[in-house]
Amino acid sequence: MRALTFSYDDGVTTDQRLISIFNKYGIKATFNITTGDNDPSYKGWYTKDKSFVIRNDFNDESIVKSYSGHEIACHCRNHLFLNKASDDEISEQILGNRNDLERIFGFAPSGIAYPYNSYDDRCVKLLRENGFLYAREGGVGGETMSFDLQENLFGFQPTCHHDNEHIFELADEFINTDYDDLKIFYIWGHSYEFEQFNNWDHIEKLCKVLSGHDYIFYGTNQEVFRLQKDWENKNI
Repeated sequence: MRALTFSYDDGVTTDQRLISIFNKYGIKATFNITTGDNDPSYKGWYTKDKSFVIRNDFNDESIVKSYSGHEIACHCRNHLFLNKASDDEISEQILGNRNDLERIFGFAPSGIAYPYNSYDDRCVKLLRENGFLYAREGGVGGETMSFDLQENLFGFQPTCHHDNEHIFELADEFINTDYDDLKIFYIWGHSYEFEQFNNWDHIEKLCKVLSGHDYIFYGTNQEVFRLQKDWENKNI
């Protein structure tokens, strides 16, 4: 009657530490990865010392294997504002990113997280026409603080960011409330934030609280959204 999923952006080196925590607690996540060579977002501007926001080297087979058991999804090639891009740029950024990820991981992703939470109807049309299952919003104004199902899977709004001040209250509600229909707890963020704010213990504590409940389905974004579709079609 309830499902938990996480979503993390960019494909940076701190993903590997986060994955080890998820694996420890039997939790699954989706990692939304950019693949462009000239992306300015990874020059270290997130921190003063510019020391750790480094993109993964996906030529390293061990890095690729580290994501095993989790979902890989698109985040565009160069992390740009899709709503300001031309039609050709949108196609290149989304489909080119998917082609890159298929080459790296051996399969074509079915989901995407919009960079900067920016998109428009052209993006949704392209995603639908090319067989994508879902697209995630995020950022300020893009969180519901709710577990309710959403009709629009191409503008899906997460429940909250992992550092939301009410996240443990939400976790308690999600674990201890009796529900009559399917609920989804969807948490998003960036793995580098745990390094930036020195709070790896925060995600470890959250995973410990949420893990090990036999009435919760622990899945990737794709698995949870397919579960939602089955639920809506009364196949479960």
